[in-house]
Amino acid sequence: MRVYFYLLLAMLLSGCTQLDITKQRRCFAGMSYDGAPILESEKLVLPAKQFGVIKGFDAAQIKKMDVAFESAFRAMPTVTMDAAVLNIDGALYRRIKPSAKKYQNKLHHWASVGKMVTALGIMVLKEKGRLKLSDPISKYVSSVPEGNLITIEMLLNHTSGLYSANEDPKVRASNRLLSLAEEIAVLNKHGNLFCPGTNWRYSNSGYSLLAEVIKQISGQSYAEFVTRQVISKTTAKHIRVMSIGERPGGVVPVVPASGKKIVVINRFGGAGSVIADAGSMALFMSDVLEGRVVLKATLRRMTKRLYPIFHSATDQSAPPRYYGLGVMVYRAGGQTDFMLGHTGGLPGASAFVGWSPRHKAIIAVALTGAGSGEFSANELFKVQE
Repeated sequence: MRVYFYLLLAMLLSGCTQLDITKQRRCFAGMSYDGAPILESEKLVLPAKQFGVIKGFDAAQIKKMDVAFESAFRAMPTVTMDAAVLNIDGALYRRIKPSAKKYQNKLHHWASVGKMVTALGIMVLKEKGRLKLSDPISKYVSSVPEGNLITIEMLLNHTSGLYSANEDPKVRASNRLLSLAEEIAVLNKHGNLFCPGTNWRYSNSGYSLLAEVIKQISGQSYAEFVTRQVISKTTAKHIRVMSIGERPGGVVPVVPASGKKIVVINRFGGAGSVIADAGSMALFMSDVLEGRVVLKATLRRMTKRLYPIFHSATDQSAPPRYYGLGVMVYRAGGQTDFMLGHTGGLPGASAFVGWSPRHKAIIAVALTGAGSGEFSANELFKVQE
């Protein structure tokens, strides 16, 4: 699990894959996907009933989870950790470490978990008939390389072929917010890595463009729209989307390998601007699964076609993770045992939220330091058996 996490974190931060972009190619609409085998129409199990009224777990279960929480915290150089477990009956467990008062009301960065919020915003617009997933990005944003061939759906599922501007060495060194025009200039400088729709590659820039689509259609800022049309439809109280350029207060500083605490200035846009506490993230996820934000039919559409993450076409093993429309699907245990959620990471921070049908529970973990949100959640899932 730890090895997978660090591979995944590298992907989330850089979008890097080994794809040959030196070959001359001619792209056209409707080209076939030729990457690693996908999953289609998997029977992902959404909750069969509404989550129950919030209550506590029994003492014996709390003791088990406390042991798992402490074990996960000590397993790696973790500085702070906020974790929540919410089961289908409404039992809610929450722990924060360190337990000092100054950490009790602080939020954590959830990084790429915010892509799920962006995707839900796009699907809200789709349900309202304001856009189609087949719309080319050129309809809303000009000068995107091969923008006439890249659809909204390709941006959502990372099959657009777009480079991820945050991995450009000069962009990384500057560590500053790019304007949309600057980001598109970086995309054109590097060119697309494959013809749109023919392979899979994580691209933060794709989600920057989706945020711009939301802005163009709604007439509101990205943060305003997803706050009103996504987050405000849920019962989560301590979750919000940062504005571009915001230096948020009340947030735990990230702690990269250098050990120096860093207060993040938001430059992530639609790729990952959500801050929250773990309890609110778990409640947010439960409300999404109950159909409070988009219809359950829309949720099933978001997981209809799943692309292997970090998996080559020649690898015959079962991929541990897949990507749909702004959501990750995790293969947990058996071939048909899946979890639904998303992972996020920044240098010095990690997060995970996911629903497990087998455990009938949602687990949300956010932390700072060199720990893994995914690993920590897995430790908590083990004691839900």
